[in-house]
Amino acid sequence: MKKCILCLGSGGIRGFTHIGVLKALQEHQINVQAYFGTSVGSLVSVFAASGLSALEIEKKALSIKPFQLLDLTFPKNGFIKGEKLKTYVEENISEKNIEDLKIPVRIIATNSKTGTAVIFKSGLISERVQASCAIPNIFRPTEIDGVEYLDGDLKSPVPMLIARNEFRNEIIVGVNIIARIDQAPRNHRKWSRWVAKDIYRRSLVDHEKSAADIYMDIDIGYFGNVLGDWPMQQIEIGYQETLKIIPKLKQLLVTV
Repeated sequence: MKKCILCLGSGGIRGFTHIGVLKALQEHQINVQAYFGTSVGSLVSVFAASGLSALEIEKKALSIKPFQLLDLTFPKNGFIKGEKLKTYVEENISEKNIEDLKIPVRIIATNSKTGTAVIFKSGLISERVQASCAIPNIFRPTEIDGVEYLDGDLKSPVPMLIARNEFRNEIIVGVNIIARIDQAPRNHRKWSRWVAKDIYRRSLVDHEKSAADIYMDIDIGYFGNVLGDWPMQQIEIGYQETLKIIPKLKQLLVTV
């Protein structure tokens, strides 16, 4: 029996989709043996690796209040400090360090000085998740041991190649929740900025997706309202899309 290695990608509030992926996998008794997470994918990964079920993660995610994770500050390389996110992780996960989690997790961030991807395998969970989620110009860079880190999305939005390099003979499943370029509203004043960003991010994903045995590019639309029904809709879409790949995944896991 081979191992299922799950790579959960970046996407901000689109990350509710990852919960639906977990629900489908758990429902069909597919055990994830290691998580690789970038940005919001790292947040969902550490919750799952701590032993929480998808339903428990869903309950926590849907109960988050507006600005519960956002601590606005005077702009200085970002107008959100990220300390609330760090505290939220500390309060909701009993384990302190990555190496203490029940299931192995790799958290991806970007070294702001060298521009290289960094793979966190140990150290404070909350601090590493904060670093992985440090979206440039929105969140302030996260300093760890004198080094500043930014969002892992800058180098590896869905860390499938990183996972393959570590687990060469296992089954890699990549989950991409980046917005579709052609769905960006053409008449909006920020259209070109959004498209440029998503083209860049998708080019990084395209470079890695051949490393995955199963690659999911989940379409949840371009915009949504986190205060409305959109989070539940995302979870349902993630769940339904994952159901489609379950037969193939089960077959791959038993392949010698």
